[in-house]
Amino acid sequence: MLLHFLLFSCFIGVALSSETPSQIPECTIEEKRNLLTCNPMELDILNIRKKYSNRRANPEFLSEMHFACFAALNCYKPPRCREASSYQAALDEACDFHILMFPQNADCLMKFFSAAYNASSAAYKDFSTYSCLQYPFTESDSARRSSVFGNGRSCFLEFVKNNCNWSSELYFSTRYRQFVNAISEEPDNNNCLTEYQQMKHMRCHVLLAETEKKIENTGFFDRLFGSRQFLAAVKACKDTRACIARDVCFSATIIPTKIGQICKKIGL
Repeated sequence: MLLHFLLFSCFIGVALSSETPSQIPECTIEEKRNLLTCNPMELDILNIRKKYSNRRANPEFLSEMHFACFAALNCYKPPRCREASSYQAALDEACDFHILMFPQNADCLMKFFSAAYNASSAAYKDFSTYSCLQYPFTESDSARRSSVFGNGRSCFLEFVKNNCNWSSELYFSTRYRQFVNAISEEPDNNNCLTEYQQMKHMRCHVLLAETEKKIENTGFFDRLFGSRQFLAAVKACKDTRACIARDVCFSATIIPTKIGQICKKIGL
């Protein structure tokens, strides 16, 4: 336990050493005394991290961390003073998790991307389960995507609640702002491991799967007479190629070749 406390103290020390806005006053003696009562909560967070060493296999980790972090952040929040602000900043970082750290979140997002794509397709205008999915959630422009997900918050969370597990619902409902930032703020580099690139990668994979499905459901007469199913398959091919072309992380994979082979089946 002492080792855990020292590790957390070092982490907090980094935050304390960072530049702090001069307008924030130092804590009074009474405020510092009150802050000491929050220290056990720091150990709770460290103990949960130790308990769930394999976090990817334990959705309960997110639930326990959520409540521990919520309690700690509220404990440090009342004093508007320098030390409290530094503790809050350190806890914000300690309690933030990569969206795709949990496999169930990735599965949930891919379900959503698939439903949103089909809802926006001209061939699926009868998609009525979630009429709000007519929002252009598959928008390729990052700035517009931020606005769409911001305005479509209730729609997205309703879908997650009804189609994903409880841990994904907890994650996205409590970290929606971070999620919108991650999916819409394009990084300065092309690091394929960033959340932005990972979710972009996922959207392209969803489009690839949708293209395969639509082409499989397209028969000879559909192609001959240009049926709705055929037009949907053509659009899916074009959308998938456009997605892959914008994603540098696909350049060294077999995906570009695969989509070429798939679309060749309908003469594209």
